[in-house]
Amino acid sequence: AAEKSLETDSAFSFRDNIPFILNRNIFLLALAAAGPFAVFIGYSSWLPTYYVEVQDMTMEKASSIVAVMPLTNAVFNPVGGILLSKIDRRKPMLIIAGVSLPFLALGSFLMINPVIIVACIIGMGAVFSMFIVILLTVPMELPGVTAGRVGMVMASIFAIGNLSGLISPIFIGSLTDFTGSYIPALSILSILPITLIISGVLLPETGRRAKDHELTN
Repeated sequence: AAEKSLETDSAFSFRDNIPFILNRNIFLLALAAAGPFAVFIGYSSWLPTYYVEVQDMTMEKASSIVAVMPLTNAVFNPVGGILLSKIDRRKPMLIIAGVSLPFLALGSFLMINPVIIVACIIGMGAVFSMFIVILLTVPMELPGVTAGRVGMVMASIFAIGNLSGLISPIFIGSLTDFTGSYIPALSILSILPITLIISGVLLPETGRRAKDHELTN
């Protein structure tokens, strides 16, 4: 029994699965996570301070506006799941998210009208929610990813995403101190969701349309 347990443990050891973790598709999914997580966490951390110091909002108003982003994310998660189940393809969704997030991020701090700012914040929360749903779905559909390895894929993806989210607030604070303005740091960060476009272009299609195509060939 002990030998059987040892064999089972070694079969699922981290060292033996390193080549799988370094797989091209796993890397692309992890890359996709880096940009959105950096924007979501970095902006959530610094936008309230930016609104107070630059746009003369009260801290209560600034915090309330930024709090709409995680709230929208939570509300839209079920909607995103339903929408994704009705759509045959995954790659266009990643690309759309990668194109829209930078514009919404820029609008959240370059605009002065509170209505437009709130609309951008809501848009960011909604797009991030959709991205999370895709991120949880694609690993289960990728070729070569067995049920036992899905957890490993998700761990790799969220490790990179959370790492970028850890670095982004430090980056904003450091560059703002160096330049004396929030604009450079927030602008650079807003471009990072381009990782979604790169991954959306290079990843294989895993949606129903791709599977139907395989069945007909």
